[in-house]
Amino acid sequence: MSEVIYQLSYLLPYLIIFPLLSILLMVILWVLSKRAITNKNVSFYGLFMNLRFIDIAALSFLIIYYFVILASFFVTTYTSYSMLLFAIPVIVFNIAGFDGNIFRTLFSLGNAVLIFVMLFFKNIFYSYIVEISGSWYIVALFIMLCIFIFLYATYVFLNSLLNVLKRNKYIKKKEKKGH
Repeated sequence: MSEVIYQLSYLLPYLIIFPLLSILLMVILWVLSKRAITNKNVSFYGLFMNLRFIDIAALSFLIIYYFVILASFFVTTYTSYSMLLFAIPVIVFNIAGFDGNIFRTLFSLGNAVLIFVMLFFKNIFYSYIVEISGSWYIVALFIMLCIFIFLYATYVFLNSLLNVLKRNKYIKKKEKKGH
């Protein structure tokens, strides 16, 4: 029991940071959605115009999830709290962004598991390079894996962002018109 409490003590800063960061991002996205649109900012602010609160919450957790992925490039050890830290924004994003499409939710969770497994293999490669052999082909595989993880995570992020933005009533009207 003391081991569980010890591991959970690592989570305490993240349990404080995640809600604060998500609230901050929700406020920023809400302010962006309510700003006046001019010719200079119409293309950016138009994406966030008239979003529902739940969509803003989903976007904030999606951004946190993407930053956790990028930050995990620099983490060299994984523990149980690392897995929980990785899973919290994904689960909350899928709960907040659930639109009745269970396939999309399962696909998003599958992508998160795949990214986590690839990050775990990145750490295995890193440990092998540091502790055993730093031969050029292992380093090349490590670099290619890191590039692939970055590209795949960016694709998943942009695809999830598009799915959240498609729920906007103005974008739905545009899709129905065929423009």
